[in-house]
Amino acid sequence: MTTGKMIYLDYHATAPLLDETKAVITAALDQVGNPSSIHTAGRAGKSLIDQARAQVLALVAGCAGRLVFTSGGTEANNLALRGGAAANGVTRLIVGGTEHDAVNAVAKASDLPVTVLPCDDQGVVDLTALKAALQDADKALVSVMAVNNEVGTIQPMDQVASLCQQHDALLHVDAIQALGKVELTPLAFAADFLSIAAHKIGGPMGVGALHVRNGIDLSAIQYGGGQEQGARGGSENLLGIVGFGAAAGQVATLLAHQDRLRDLQMTLETAINSAGGRVIGADAPRVATCSAIEMPNVEAATQLMNFDLAGICVSSGAACSSGKVGTSGVLQAMGLDDARAKCVIRVSTGAATTEEDINRFIDEWQAIYGRLGQPSSAA
Repeated sequence: MTTGKMIYLDYHATAPLLDETKAVITAALDQVGNPSSIHTAGRAGKSLIDQARAQVLALVAGCAGRLVFTSGGTEANNLALRGGAAANGVTRLIVGGTEHDAVNAVAKASDLPVTVLPCDDQGVVDLTALKAALQDADKALVSVMAVNNEVGTIQPMDQVASLCQQHDALLHVDAIQALGKVELTPLAFAADFLSIAAHKIGGPMGVGALHVRNGIDLSAIQYGGGQEQGARGGSENLLGIVGFGAAAGQVATLLAHQDRLRDLQMTLETAINSAGGRVIGADAPRVATCSAIEMPNVEAATQLMNFDLAGICVSSGAACSSGKVGTSGVLQAMGLDDARAKCVIRVSTGAATTEEDINRFIDEWQAIYGRLGQPSSAA
């Protein structure tokens, strides 16, 4: 049963709303008028959106481009792949083997041929395969996520970008999980399209953005009144956008926590390894906020229920699959068989995570494994 405070270790699914975000959203609740209206109330709303746009663009300072606000990271990815392909004569999509479904599903639904790149057992994209795929394509759009949402692997985006430039290919970087964990500006300079989402950094859910490099064309995929410079029709989500702006203003603080979170990650993983668990992708460059942990012989669904009863929130794979707990495509792409992949959970941390939280998780992990994971229990 739950004892003491709830321990939240699911930041890669969504980060708790920041106080700064709550404050600006609360203040904007009294804002009346559609931001597209030309009267005083409308201009006041438009001013708030302009301010938020500047705050988000500051995350990629020095990289010339425009920012299109969307309903979230999924729409930003859709806009990049569908709108980017349509506007630039793309003849082939090339996607990483460990992409989020927000990219995979778009690629599968496309009328274009799709190449899925293999990765190694650490989740790092195969650059040789990328080069070969680019050589075979007339005009490619490549989509690779900067930081994997399930295992935390950091992709070699500078090398990916270099190959794309050599073959006149467009590059979309899904930076949704990278935001607040690594510096965004280098990724924006590498990318023609870059997707981000507010709720990964303590902003509200339901708002994201696509950064489009200057000189790159983009077709709308949602038509209406021509908002967002014609790239996305529909009345702007004023409350979400101002909340995104406020959260963006706190990213430097989030980045400042990364060294402390790296220490907590080392504490966690050392203890898990000593107790008989396995950390997936541990030999690759990873962000400090994510550990994919295999508990031998105990399926993730069982682990999640036991952790939840103990007041600890963790997850299995991405949180966007309608609440399902299934075999992760990311782990399969990394070479794990179904039996092992089904035993992996994700522990993800953030600015409010403490050493006490990690120690409580370790204690509970060891207790669950002791009850359910030993050969006598699993027989």
